[in-house]
Amino acid sequence: VVVLSSEVGMRSIELRESMWKFDVPGEGARQGAMGHVCLVETSKPYSFGKLNKQFIMLLHGLGVPADSFLDLAEEHISMVSRVTWDPSVAVPMLLMYSHSKLDKRDSFSHLAGLILRDPDRGMQLAQDGVREIQRKELRCKKDTSHAPKIRLLSLHSRLLFGVYDQSSALRPGECFVRVTMQDRSQIISGRVVVSKSPCYLLGDVRVLHAVDLSQNRKAVSQLVKEQTVDCIVFPIQGGRPHSNEIAGSDLDGDQYFVCWDERIVSFVQPQNAYAYPESQECSVQPIATDAESLLTQFCSAGKQASVVGQIDRCYQYWADRYGSACPQCVRLGQLFATQIDAAKKGGSVPLDPELRPPESFQPLRDEQFSLPIWHTIQAKQNEQENALFATQPQRLNLAELQALLSSSPRPKEFALLQAAVSWCWAETPTSDWRVFLSKLRDLWHDINFSTFLPWERRWAVDAGVPEWM
Repeated sequence: VVVLSSEVGMRSIELRESMWKFDVPGEGARQGAMGHVCLVETSKPYSFGKLNKQFIMLLHGLGVPADSFLDLAEEHISMVSRVTWDPSVAVPMLLMYSHSKLDKRDSFSHLAGLILRDPDRGMQLAQDGVREIQRKELRCKKDTSHAPKIRLLSLHSRLLFGVYDQSSALRPGECFVRVTMQDRSQIISGRVVVSKSPCYLLGDVRVLHAVDLSQNRKAVSQLVKEQTVDCIVFPIQGGRPHSNEIAGSDLDGDQYFVCWDERIVSFVQPQNAYAYPESQECSVQPIATDAESLLTQFCSAGKQASVVGQIDRCYQYWADRYGSACPQCVRLGQLFATQIDAAKKGGSVPLDPELRPPESFQPLRDEQFSLPIWHTIQAKQNEQENALFATQPQRLNLAELQALLSSSPRPKEFALLQAAVSWCWAETPTSDWRVFLSKLRDLWHDINFSTFLPWERRWAVDAGVPEWM
């Protein structure tokens, strides 16, 4: 990982001795005649973090209550439903996708800029872009080839590259985090949860104190002067690097989930980090040129990936039944770390038969075990997203909408509300809430709000429907 610095020339880089993995052919390679250096990846703004099933398992085991995750799940689906008409949601979502493969020539960041300058006009111009993002977030529900996965978006989190503090300003237990917010950098202060994926041990989730070095030190740190942004900076002081405490990572391009959302941070009770085995230098193998050698290398890589997949499946089985703190999950988490280290030398580790699920195990049911929170979240998220996908509002005229409201048999009440809200906003070009409300008053008495689920009522309020309705 290379960090920008004003102390180094614009067309030069400084490397530590440990960063030399091989010599560049040619005279004077180590004196600077390196030729071209290619960038594999760069830090990006608005790379919001998402809680997957693995993170939820660990965080729940560390004390985060179910209500926090359910609240995040409702907030996520609310954002997806509002992205087509709410500028406060559309802007961060467009910026989040502005560096993705979904974007076309930075059009998403351009659309976000249009909305910031003129919300009404910008939202009209951004409809194709935000609807494409909405379809992406709904994960194309008509495509059943992929199993549903949990992804809870938090705007108070980022996925960041990790680097070391070369200025030695940070103390053990601290970190420096500055992220881009609406095209301005903001320093995060307070407790932050830091982890990475994949990880399987409760100790892989660390809680650090993010400090504002422009306020908390007599001498302003070089980190502040250099405008280090959209990455997490770890201290070099202390007995063990904090990055190594997180699944044994070594800052060779790892990205970290950094979260300062109070619904998560305030409940986490961290455990001791696992003592990961020291990384072994892998021997450089000659490049395979014949078919037999290529086949051997591919088979070896496939075997290593197969072992990791087996460990993950076994971990899911035991965590579903006894939680991520059970002895089986702890042993599998340690085995995963050992396997990753062994893979560097081309080897693999055996999986203890006692850690494998029974050959004739039955799917998890309520009467056997109390379903864990991640199953509840996944079911609720799938239900909400399926409902939203199935009821994507159509552009109806008033006669069609009135016919729909009086039809028999009636569609689902929530679907009727979505169609009504879509028509009312479409007929309110200035986005004047009072005009929207006057149009909705002529329709709302045909909708039975008492049948709405909690998340549907929240969607209605977010869409502009007064709570008294």
